Amino acid sequence: MEYREIGKTGIKISLLSFGTLTMSHVQKNMSPKEGSELIEKAIDSGINYFDSAEIYDTYRHIGYKKLPDEIMIGAKSYAYEYDQMQHSIEKALKETKRDRIDIFMLHQQESELTLQGHKPAIDCMLKAKEKGLIRLTGVSTHHIECVKALAEHDEIDIIFAIFNYRGLGIIDGTALEMQRALETAYKKGKGIFIMKGLGGGHCFREPQKAFNFLRQFPFISSVVIGMQNEDEIKYNISMMHGLEIPKELSERLSNRKRYLNIEHEGCQKCGNCVRRCDQQALSLTENGIVVNREKCILCGYCASVCPDFCLEVI
Repeated sequence: MEYREIGKTGIKISLLSFGTLTMSHVQKNMSPKEGSELIEKAIDSGINYFDSAEIYDTYRHIGYKKLPDEIMIGAKSYAYEYDQMQHSIEKALKETKRDRIDIFMLHQQESELTLQGHKPAIDCMLKAKEKGLIRLTGVSTHHIECVKALAEHDEIDIIFAIFNYRGLGIIDGTALEMQRALETAYKKGKGIFIMKGLGGGHCFREPQKAFNFLRQFPFISSVVIGMQNEDEIKYNISMMHGLEIPKELSERLSNRKRYLNIEHEGCQKCGNCVRRCDQQALSLTENGIVVNREKCILCGYCASVCPDFCLEVI
């Protein structure tokens, strides 16, 4: 496993990290015990960072068994008021059963304007950092403008941005524009974490291209990817490092049934995906988007027009 420094902190993180959204009720709906067992397998494979969020409800999976002290965990919150963020930090500490959250992030910000709107929450994060309850602060985003703004915020240690070779999920520009913004932020000392490096699963037909694209950038500290089982852990580690994939492992994963998953909690019901789908596999109902899996060919066009990137292949 390759390890890289988080910005200029001196802290080393595995180039491939584990996103726990896959364990949540919106995807595989694993029990805390099942999630904990998968986390142990990832640790045995060299992964040392596990990303979560309050909305995922996977803190309990991380805290099911005591993890080695050197294993880092991340948490995220949408809180915008001081008291709300304080509650979020306390919840993360309690459910993960940790004395400190290694990386605590403000979840999905858009611009300098939204950062200013969340200033009380950021102040709370900074206070918790002073008390030793948080080790590093961060912000996650799908927006290039937010990356540019965060480059000027000395109090933020980490930028967790969406980035992949197809540019899927980037709200306000292209992959090249995001790359340039991330490079600038890195030069100013930010640790750069990447989400949706496989385009939310939509790059599954060209995984090596997706991994090679990310591996080439020295400004990236870690790529956070959700994984559902031990096979995916082994496969993604090999892909991330350009290693040969055992034939049996490749065959098992290539034969796995995949399907389009809708994260309904973030869906605005705008209907963009329905209008974009040439296969007429999507429909908008009172309860949200419904997928006709017999018609869906997993082309990924729907994800390219979703403002909140709620459509993923799992």
